[in-house]
Amino acid sequence: MTLFASDFPWPVPSLTIIIEGRTNAELAETIVVEDRLMLRKASGFPYNSVSPGVKLRTELNGVQAVLSGQAMGPTDFQVDQIWVGVDDIPELVAEVSATFEHLAIACTPLKKGIAPTAVGPLTIPTLDHARPMTLVIAVDGTSMTISSAECAPLDEFDTHLAAFQDLLTFLVDEPSGRGALNVKTCSGEVAVVHGRVRFPRAMPPVHRESRPFISLTGPGAAIGVARWWEARKKLRPVTEIAAALNYAPPSLVEADLAVSAAALDRLLSLSRRLPRRFSKADVIAAADAIDSTAIDPVVKTALLQAVKGTLNATPLRAKIDEMVRRLGPIVLGNAFLEADTWVPAFMEIRNAIAHGSGKSGIWTDDALLRATRRANRIMLALALLSYLGASDRILSLAATDLGNKHAKWHRRGPIFHVP
Repeated sequence: MTLFASDFPWPVPSLTIIIEGRTNAELAETIVVEDRLMLRKASGFPYNSVSPGVKLRTELNGVQAVLSGQAMGPTDFQVDQIWVGVDDIPELVAEVSATFEHLAIACTPLKKGIAPTAVGPLTIPTLDHARPMTLVIAVDGTSMTISSAECAPLDEFDTHLAAFQDLLTFLVDEPSGRGALNVKTCSGEVAVVHGRVRFPRAMPPVHRESRPFISLTGPGAAIGVARWWEARKKLRPVTEIAAALNYAPPSLVEADLAVSAAALDRLLSLSRRLPRRFSKADVIAAADAIDSTAIDPVVKTALLQAVKGTLNATPLRAKIDEMVRRLGPIVLGNAFLEADTWVPAFMEIRNAIAHGSGKSGIWTDDALLRATRRANRIMLALALLSYLGASDRILSLAATDLGNKHAKWHRRGPIFHVP
């Protein structure tokens, strides 16, 4: 029997399958082959009876554990999760701790020489089906813990863990994988869970000295976390896209452009103080003209609603121009970004996507597409930071970091101006 576990390393080099009702002499013998464990056939083991979602009780170096997975043919078993320290997977848990790549970077103070300070415990609100819980982040960035006042299904913790992972990925502007989970059951047992991850890494890890956009041990952490959870509900899927762009392979230029443009459009839909395309008087006059027309009442009602919606709408170009104005030349200059050339390129690409047009010549300008993609990422990050309550200083620092990361690849293009 082959046990596959390619998405995570085995916690120990060997394990023993416990077959209930068999003697020790009939247990499978373990041998290790590369990244999988091969089990010699034990007499009477019903391989063909293994069904999806099955749990196999095991021992890892003498510690009780459970393998969870599904059958792959008559002799193979895909291992999805390993729970170490319990003899069954609990339905409800009380607390979950996790480690993440780059969490220590996210806890680094923005000012050098300043010691990090503990923030929290933070109350994270209801999200989808998940109840409110409490978040505590270790001041040194070694781990984070989410706890519930009442025991809850692990799926609810997963919802909050996913939101935190996306926040972390966004703040450090790098893919941030999640390690093993330490799960405290309602009875007080602690299990280490391997393999329960949202998705495997698409690219190798990047190890570099960095600073976060907002420090999770800084004064803006509580507000940033609260607004991130708020955005998770009000702006979906903007936060998911802002994080997922870090996992996208460099070759997915057009797909990257499409989702980043859609995310910016969605984020800017909440912009305030934007000029209307038409005055209120113009809208009333158009509605009165339609209302006085002798047409079918049902058609008239639908036409009135459509016209009012169109005339009251603020065009995306006005939202983009307002965002550029609010960020200002200093912030955009720190990112080496030329707004006068980015805005027309962004609008042409976005309109071509929105209207299903492949005739625009911009699709054949590979250099411009790649530069616009990186500019979109910068502008999406800055706009989302503004929504999270980032100060002018934080925006300026973030623009500098984003410019240093992205602009260097396009020194000679029209979108970026790098001295």
